[in-house]
Amino acid sequence: MCDRALHDDPVGTDPNGNYAATAPVPAWLDRDRGRSPTMIAADDVPDDLAGTVDSIQEFHGLGDGLPSIYRCLCQWPAYLDRAWADLEPTFADEGFEAACEAASDRTDGFVAATPYRPRLDPDSLQAAGFDDGTISDLADLFAEFNRGVIETVIPALPVYAATVDAAGRRAFRWSRAGPPPTARRRLDDGIVSASERSRRETRRRRPTRLLAK
Repeated sequence: MCDRALHDDPVGTDPNGNYAATAPVPAWLDRDRGRSPTMIAADDVPDDLAGTVDSIQEFHGLGDGLPSIYRCLCQWPAYLDRAWADLEPTFADEGFEAACEAASDRTDGFVAATPYRPRLDPDSLQAAGFDDGTISDLADLFAEFNRGVIETVIPALPVYAATVDAAGRRAFRWSRAGPPPTARRRLDDGIVSASERSRRETRRRRPTRLLAK
């Protein structure tokens, strides 16, 4: 949305006027839920992950860069090493490419259905007192986060989430008792095998203490 608005492209061309689209933000959706993410420094990749990170960068076309998603996962080297080995064939498959295209189409539909147009076009920002350099920097920033290599990085996030049973709606909260023992053990071990994921998918899920709001 910000990328389009900053480039004076259409937003809200087919607005959705139902209550769900315009309702107030839910009470539980506040800045205090969950924990702030942590990550390694961009130049502090663990030695035993060097080969894995090289492969990740090559697949996504990142050059020498490493997005925050992967810098966060680098905190668990054993997990990321095993997860990438298991998931790289999936990411290279045509199915993942189709999923990325579907995600892009869904985003386009959401932006078109937005019931309001944010005043982020260059003329509105100039009228609000922003100088041309700042407006140009903002446009470049949001274009970078919306186009190019990021188009395969963001869709990979829910795939990693699924390996630790955190798939589903994007808003999650642990109960006061904390994460279920199975999830805690997988997070501590840092390894979820492909065969384990396959077994989990074929058996009926049991209720856990992970509450999806």
